[in-house]
Amino acid sequence: MAGGGGGAAHLPARCRLGRGAAGTAAAQCPGDPDLTLVRDARRTLAQQQDQVAQLRGELAHERQQAAVVEAATTRRRERQERDLRRLGSELAGANRRAQRAESLADWQREIAGEAQRRAAELERQVQALQTEQSATAARLISRYRGTVERAAPRGTLRRDLYERALGRGLPAAAPDAAPGGPVRLCTSTSPLLSIVVPVHGKWDYTRACLASIEAHRPAVPFEVLVVDDASPDRTAELVSASPGVRLVRTEHNVGFVGACNLGASHARGAYLLFLNNDTEVRPGALDALVDAADSDDRIGLVGAMLVYPDGRLQESGGIAWADGSGWNYGRDHDAHAPGFTVRRDVDYCSGAAILVRQELFEAVGGFDQRYAPAYYEDTDLAFAIRATGHRTIVDPRAVMVHHEGVSHGTGVTGGVKRFQEINRAQFVDKWASSLVEHLPAASELNVWLARQRGPAGPRGGLVLVADHQVPMPDRDSGSLRTHRLLLQLVELGERVVFYEARATALAGKAAASRELELGLVRAADLTLVVSEHEQVLLRDLVPEADVRVLSNVHHPAGAVPGPQGRAGLLFVGSFDHLPNRDAVAIQATVLHVVGSNPSPDVLELADDTVEIHGWVADLVPLHQRCRLSVAPLRFGAGVKGKVGESMTAGLPTVCTPVAVEGMALVDGEHVLVAADARGFADHVVALLDDDALWCTLSETGASAITERFGPDVARAALRDVLATAAKLGS
Repeated sequence: MAGGGGGAAHLPARCRLGRGAAGTAAAQCPGDPDLTLVRDARRTLAQQQDQVAQLRGELAHERQQAAVVEAATTRRRERQERDLRRLGSELAGANRRAQRAESLADWQREIAGEAQRRAAELERQVQALQTEQSATAARLISRYRGTVERAAPRGTLRRDLYERALGRGLPAAAPDAAPGGPVRLCTSTSPLLSIVVPVHGKWDYTRACLASIEAHRPAVPFEVLVVDDASPDRTAELVSASPGVRLVRTEHNVGFVGACNLGASHARGAYLLFLNNDTEVRPGALDALVDAADSDDRIGLVGAMLVYPDGRLQESGGIAWADGSGWNYGRDHDAHAPGFTVRRDVDYCSGAAILVRQELFEAVGGFDQRYAPAYYEDTDLAFAIRATGHRTIVDPRAVMVHHEGVSHGTGVTGGVKRFQEINRAQFVDKWASSLVEHLPAASELNVWLARQRGPAGPRGGLVLVADHQVPMPDRDSGSLRTHRLLLQLVELGERVVFYEARATALAGKAAASRELELGLVRAADLTLVVSEHEQVLLRDLVPEADVRVLSNVHHPAGAVPGPQGRAGLLFVGSFDHLPNRDAVAIQATVLHVVGSNPSPDVLELADDTVEIHGWVADLVPLHQRCRLSVAPLRFGAGVKGKVGESMTAGLPTVCTPVAVEGMALVDGEHVLVAADARGFADHVVALLDDDALWCTLSETGASAITERFGPDVARAALRDVLATAAKLGS
């Protein structure tokens, strides 16, 4: 330290003053080891920070990649789970079909054996008749030989005629079947269907019923049980003598309810068909009843459509009013009218011809004995079955002739028929909590509303669908969408009414039509569109509108064959639709052109490389045969069904931007998109040459369509719509 003046330190000459981070003077000495160490540490720290940033970026990328892989794995797992569920369902169905096939084979062997036995018996009878005829002829010839010789000497015309007749013999007249005799039925010892026929006399009607069953046998193994309820005539004797019919007898008269329950206790089939003895089976009726029950495990009871002997409609399902009284829907109307020929959920069906699952019949305790001897047991059974969560439907394909009133008459003041009024009071007492939801006594409007049940009962939802024509799903994608949505509405238990409006006064007037449609949107509580694009557009035009998306419905195709062995391009579309005609005209590389009503200009495209198929019933063979699908649309609107159907089938697709509008598909990930002819052709060539690209787009495209347009998506949207409608209506 030198000098005074405040003790300032003297720095070495090599050091210089600098400005530190805090703005203070700091000595920077290049040769100072400590400073060198600091600089190195800072440099190392900066490098490490760069490395950390790089690692973070790599980690983020890996996480992103992992998320992509996880999403793909999830999609693959979900698809596998769907496939497993589908395969499980198919396996269960296959097992059920195999069991039925085995039962059917056994039944057919029984029928063949019976036919052989009958043929052998007939042959013995023929031989006996021939022997008897020969013996009789010999006796007659011996007895009258002398007379013949005198009356018809040899060489005369009389003798020639006599010998000719003698040599040919006279055919023996077939013995007439005894009128009103037993009936032979070809039944099975391992039946799927048990037909229970309760009887109390009236053998002539019973015989006609049994004969109609034999004449119109179902395709499944069946048995017939006739429950003789202490008949006063020879019914038991004649039934006992009828081959193939099982006779069950009561010790004393127990009535319809007791007889049916007794017959059911002896039945061996999975399905029970209760059939009045005054009914006659029409062709296909028995198969229709079984088919209806097979179509949905939720269906617990299926009723037939009953007609009078003259063909008038007697009943196409029944309506139960709030006071417990019943209504035969369609009585005395035309049995062929569209309103009566639709399978639908109903309040009940007449017990004259109803099919019930045997396990379910046992679970609800059979016909309730409180209604003995008869009446209201069928209505009560339908209510009890619905209480278990099952459906009760009428299937008009199953037509039965019913000679109404033969069993119990038609008056309500005497005989068994008097119990109709007595049992109504018991029925109301038992089901009062359910009947409060039913409509009051019959009126024209109430009959129309109550003819079909909804998920919430008689007062449940009613869906009115209006379109320009009845959907033709094999003709165009719009019809296919409507058809699939209608089916889903029916599966959800809704009452669907379709209104066809082919032409309106505004046809061709675009401006007026636009205002009409926007007015309907403003007036409606909820509007459905097919894509988010249209949802945004409509919300801009009508901000106050509740607009939701309910798009096309595409069912997963299952296993998809790989690219090997495939060849050709596929274009699908109805040629009544102008964009489709335009698309085919500009894309001459299309090999397979499919669609209804090809126009002359489309047909002119046909040559060695362009095959015009026109309408085809099933696209699956072409989906599995072609290499890719193309949709070169230059204009159009809506979500394109042709694109969704092809991609669902695992067929990679090349599209224009218009063709994928509103589908939220990613170019290069789910589909290949090009706006010009050169780019379109390049994409086509790429898919023709690159198997790896084909496989990627096949898998990701199918997954994307299922995720956005699968049945579950549409079903969820429909449930949401119906829930909103229910809230608005409450």
